[in-house]
Amino acid sequence: MTRVHVRLSLGAVSIEFNGENEFFRRLIEPLVDAQARRNPSGAAPAGGPAAASAPPLRAPTLAERLAPPPPQFQPAAPQKFNLFVRQVGDRAQSPDQRLMAFAFYLWNYEKREEFSRTDAESFFRTLHDEGLDRTGELLADLWERRRFLEPGREEGLWRLTEKGLNYVKNRLLSAG
Repeated sequence: MTRVHVRLSLGAVSIEFNGENEFFRRLIEPLVDAQARRNPSGAAPAGGPAAASAPPLRAPTLAERLAPPPPQFQPAAPQKFNLFVRQVGDRAQSPDQRLMAFAFYLWNYEKREEFSRTDAESFFRTLHDEGLDRTGELLADLWERRRFLEPGREEGLWRLTEKGLNYVKNRLLSAG
């Protein structure tokens, strides 16, 4: 018999089970799936006509709920990264500024001229930053409107422009 240990949280409902896989599949999994279908976000139901006409959200499958979390950013040199974070300090207050600081860190300390959206998402995930849900929007804004980023040599890669480098050096790293 296979034993499993499962810890799930669906908003206000949490469950932890340690026991036989067969028991879990037969009795616990249907309860968890029913709760997820009832309220997938775990938030209190919102009222109003918009809520009534909104399509129901799909409940995550058990495999999705048990999947390992997406990767977090792992700097090649953690000491340099920590020093850089202290150097930037509170000057990078918005997600776009933090994304620019991250791109500069990769360019200056890890000698990576290009980065991907996945790199940016892993960085935001590490910080538990609100920018995670807006990564695509932030990249597009920093490219199309602000011209701080430009597409890299390969599809899906980004790099700092000269204007972006100067912004980080003069606004996020300067002491004044």
